[in-house]
Amino acid sequence: MKRLLFVASAALAIAASSSASAGGWKSRWFIGLWEGVDPVDGSAVVYSISDNDRDGDLEIVARETFFFACNGDGIQIGHGTVSRRGVLEARQTLKCRPGPLQFTDTRATLEPVEEDDILVVKVPADDPATVPITLHRVSR
Repeated sequence: MKRLLFVASAALAIAASSSASAGGWKSRWFIGLWEGVDPVDGSAVVYSISDNDRDGDLEIVARETFFFACNGDGIQIGHGTVSRRGVLEARQTLKCRPGPLQFTDTRATLEPVEEDDILVVKVPADDPATVPITLHRVSR
C-alpha cells in the first residue's frame, strides 16, 4: 500500500512539472526584443518582453516614436500572460512624453506567427478599428 501511494505521488509530481514546463515554454517564446513599423503613421515600434521573476507573468515595455493619443512619442508599460490559445494577453499603460498625460489599463493582444518569429500586436485589442502592427524578433 505504501509503495502504491509513493508511485501515485511520484506520477502526480511528474505530471504537474511537465504541464508547468509546457506553459513556461509558451511564455518563453515571447521573450526578446521585437521591432516593427506602425502601418498607420510610419513610426518605429520596439517591444521588450521579459520574465524577470520567472513567474509566467511577462513584463512588457513598448516604445513608439509617435502615438496619436500623445501627439508625439510615448512609452507603454505593462504585463500579461499567455492564454490557452497561445496569445499573449496584456494590460498596458501608455505614458506620453513629455507631460503628465497617460492612458491606463489598455488591453493588448500579441499573437505569434511562430514559423517566422513574427508577432502581431493589437492595441487597444477591444477596438475593431485597430490596425495590427507586425513585429519581427531582433534578439532573444
